[in-house]
Amino acid sequence: MNTGLREYAEWGAIYRTVGLAVIGKRLMRELYDNIPEEKARALGKRNGREEGPQMTIFWFGTFNLENVLRTFGTILARYSGAFHFEHSQEGRLHTVIVRHEMGRNASAYYAEYARTICELLNLQCSVSETDAQILIKAEEPVTVLADTARSLPNALIEQSRKS
Repeated sequence: MNTGLREYAEWGAIYRTVGLAVIGKRLMRELYDNIPEEKARALGKRNGREEGPQMTIFWFGTFNLENVLRTFGTILARYSGAFHFEHSQEGRLHTVIVRHEMGRNASAYYAEYARTICELLNLQCSVSETDAQILIKAEEPVTVLADTARSLPNALIEQSRKS
């Protein structure tokens, strides 16, 4: 019962509010397979800049690395079923593996999404892709920045401050 209530609180009552919809993996793969790679990359970059920060701020109030990892690892990977998320950390180096079953263009989408999130968080990163996964290696800066969200659009920054 507790698991069901937690799932509803973290996902069921909220996913539509942040602009998400539940669709099958087969349909997602079909959609990715039928758009050019450049379009998949452009969508990933745009959604990384807009959707990623919005969801993170909605769920956790602040756009920072810890909350991004919680959003994608704890909530989206668990409840959307679109991908598997693995995270490990050694000092300032974070390694994230996103496994999916949706083909090369899905990897292009996820890779650009990840690069954009890293850019917004001022993380140096490298992203490698295969047809079924992406590998992200991101390094935190030596000094902690006072405001990691400084490059976000002003509206998102204001939304974060109101929370």
